[in-house]
Amino acid sequence: MTDNQKIFLNALNSVPGVGYRTLKDIGERFEADFESGFKALESKSGPVGVDPAKEWRRLEKEGVKMITPDEPEFPRLLKQIPDPPLLIYVKGDLKKEDDFCFGIVGTRLATGYGRETAYTIGFKLAQAGLTITSGLAVGIDTEAHKGALAAGGRTLAVVASGLDEKSLFPQENLKLSRSIIEHGALVSEHSLGMKSDKEKFVSRNRIISGLSKGVLIVEAPLRSGALITARHALEQNREVFAVPGNIF
Repeated sequence: MTDNQKIFLNALNSVPGVGYRTLKDIGERFEADFESGFKALESKSGPVGVDPAKEWRRLEKEGVKMITPDEPEFPRLLKQIPDPPLLIYVKGDLKKEDDFCFGIVGTRLATGYGRETAYTIGFKLAQAGLTITSGLAVGIDTEAHKGALAAGGRTLAVVASGLDEKSLFPQENLKLSRSIIEHGALVSEHSLGMKSDKEKFVSRNRIISGLSKGVLIVEAPLRSGALITARHALEQNREVFAVPGNIF
């Protein structure tokens, strides 16, 4: 994809109400000519309030890279899932060793046992050379990231918002997110300025599992994002693990 097409793909992704399905439809209809797709959208709906060049400059100013599946930096495993994102935004660096990711997810309302388990397993797997993938949420996700960082390893945080600090969710983990950028990356399929919502969390979960060789569920209620991640992992032919009673 040319730089010009990436600029217009980012612009389309910045239009409120345009999500994965719409982007995919536009890409198929216009054979990945996103400039024509953007102009067609404006012709049909009127001005969409997005300046493609300005939005691209915002990415550059924030130090955020937009990567598409045709580029070598795009994660190999993520290309293989049934509904891979048409683009990802990355703040930090993706490296070759991130081909060996392992996901650790669970509830925000974690017990002390759950937090200790997530931290310990994140630490030991990172120490063994795996990149730990999680969702930056408070609770289990936070401890998995912290464990990986304490081991001097790499970790990726997949978020359901834009990667600018004003939009990043949760705000409680801004300090943690800065450490992750230094020793891994923040990843999102949402443009700068996008706030999180329930639908974005569901789509985010498929990326956590899509990046990973396997996914560990530490603690999770029956109706939870962690179990949605587990379902995605099974659909993507990934290994799914769960923590039993006290492992200590």
